[in-house]
Amino acid sequence: MQTIKTLLPMASMITVIAWINPSYADEFPVRFLVKASVAAKQLDFEQDSFVVIRATESSLIGSETLPTGDVILVDTKENDDYKADLLTAEFTVSAIYDRAYIAVTVEDTLSDDTVSRDTGRFGYQIIELPSHSSTIAVNESRSSDTDISRYDLSITAGYRITDNINLFGGYKSGETSDDFTKIRQESTFEEAGLYLGASYTFRLESGALSFSTAVADMSMDYQSDRNDPPSEPIRVQEVNYEGDASGLSLSVSWSAPVTESLLYGVALKQHNYQYNADGNMRFNDDNLTEFVSTRGIADPDLTTSINVTDIETNITITTLYASLTYIF
Repeated sequence: MQTIKTLLPMASMITVIAWINPSYADEFPVRFLVKASVAAKQLDFEQDSFVVIRATESSLIGSETLPTGDVILVDTKENDDYKADLLTAEFTVSAIYDRAYIAVTVEDTLSDDTVSRDTGRFGYQIIELPSHSSTIAVNESRSSDTDISRYDLSITAGYRITDNINLFGGYKSGETSDDFTKIRQESTFEEAGLYLGASYTFRLESGALSFSTAVADMSMDYQSDRNDPPSEPIRVQEVNYEGDASGLSLSVSWSAPVTESLLYGVALKQHNYQYNADGNMRFNDDNLTEFVSTRGIADPDLTTSINVTDIETNITITTLYASLTYIF
């Protein structure tokens, strides 16, 4: 599937390039560029979420308060942190007319990185009312190996307003996937939206040095299917978050000619994404019912999906590129 994602956005523009004979450049004054890059990418992922579960004799619902008459309160704080070092490949196809251009870029992981993933587990605080209260469990944390991969797609339109200043904008989407092998968890973290930016280029005799910045306004979606071990007192089956994301991108690059039609380049880029979301978790019904029943609630009628609030996620992606660009 990732191979299809990588190739399809390129197909239409590559077809146009193949169809146009370069000998007709005077009649069709459009130039085309194809750039291929390899990159070393570091992805730093940090996520915190807050959950309060209130259980009564008839229901289990998400809440941030504890009204008189509740029997059990589960006050939870979960964090999820890891760093992944990835080797990726990037391909860009651009069409340039005078000072305007449009480009399609795809980037995909060449091989997954297996990282040590630190996860703060639920802390179960059980409060029995109105007579007394007690705590019967504590927070847990663990590290487990997780396979991480990353895919990005962007479509950019730009205009060079002077020889040095370029304005651009477009659409981009990204997907971080993980396979948490110990508990057989598979998750996808996606963001998509619009961005605007500008760059400035210093043109030297030996090449060109460019600096650029861009801001993005996006939506995000996180989906996870889990199969926690039977030893877990409450087993999470599904997690779903939706929210908004903002992004800031900074880059510096150098390019220089090898031949009249071939350029080499290096670039250092950093993307910083901040996400705010709400969502829900769905539990294994049998385990959850048993967990509540054994604490004195007769015949509980439990919903198995609860609210998750104040989900804050930060992703920093730092990438070093080496590229070759061919000009048609």
